[in-house]
This record gives sequence, C-alpha cells and structure tokens, in this order.
Amino acid sequence: MMRCPDPKHAGLPLSTPFARGETDFRRCPACGLLFRARFPDAAELDLIYEAAYAEDAIVAGKTNQESGAYATQMYAKFIRSRFLQRGMDVLDFGAATGALVSQWRGDGLRADGFEYSASAREHCRSRLGNDLCGDIDAMPRSAYDFISMIEVIEHLTD
Repeated sequence: MMRCPDPKHAGLPLSTPFARGETDFRRCPACGLLFRARFPDAAELDLIYEAAYAEDAIVAGKTNQESGAYATQMYAKFIRSRFLQRGMDVLDFGAATGALVSQWRGDGLRADGFEYSASAREHCRSRLGNDLCGDIDAMPRSAYDFISMIEVIEHLTD
C-alpha cells in the first residue's frame, strides 16, 4: 500500500488527482505531495515510450511525455537568463525529441541530450539534425556546467 513518505501522514487516505492519462499518481491530503503509486519497470517504460513517441503522436504534439513548444521556449529562456553563458557545456537529461537541446545549440551553447526512447531520439536526428545519446554508459565522461532534468523524475524506475 502506497503512503506519503512523511511518517506523520502515513495513515491518511490518499486521493487520485487525475481521472485521465497517467492515473497512477497519488496525493497526500495533509502536505499535498504528489507521487506515483508505483514506479514503472524498464519493460513498462519501453511500452509507454513506444506508444507515446510514435511519429504521429510527436508530430501532433500529443506525446503526453514532454512539454509543448511554448513551455520548452520558456524553460530555455528562464534557465538561460539565470544560469547559462555562451560557450557552456550543458546536458538535457530526458531530452525527449530534443527541442531544448536544439534551442540551446541555437543560443551558442555546447548542448548534449540523453533520451531513453529510441523513437524520440530518431525524431530528433531526422527532424532536427541532432543526435541524442540513448546509452548512459556511452555518455561523455566530461563535466557539464549545467544539467537539466525537466519532467524526468516521474519516469525513473528506481
């Protein structure tokens, strides 16, 4: 039985905040914390991403796995104005179809992206001309000046 991580709230009944989409989230009524009832395993993630990142879903902007174009532009602008300078090395971990990586490269940053979904990586390569890494062991062993993980934590399996 899933419960709030705060021991003071352990016995409280949790609510289900979403009626559609990813309905396995729970909310603690005391602190408002929102968390997954159960994290998906790697095989489940493969199935989720296979459906979500089908080419027609990507083109229609209906992956339900990544921010839309406007949100990505706002993330890029916010992060750039507060943390980044031209020539920095940056990594977008959980890059989806590579929109933020492309934005940052256009802003003069040396940007890399990591994305688990093969179809999202292929879309980025074929549509944006950018290669994203899909193997954590193949990531460059260099330091990055900044690493983003936007809308990623709910996809982690452990």
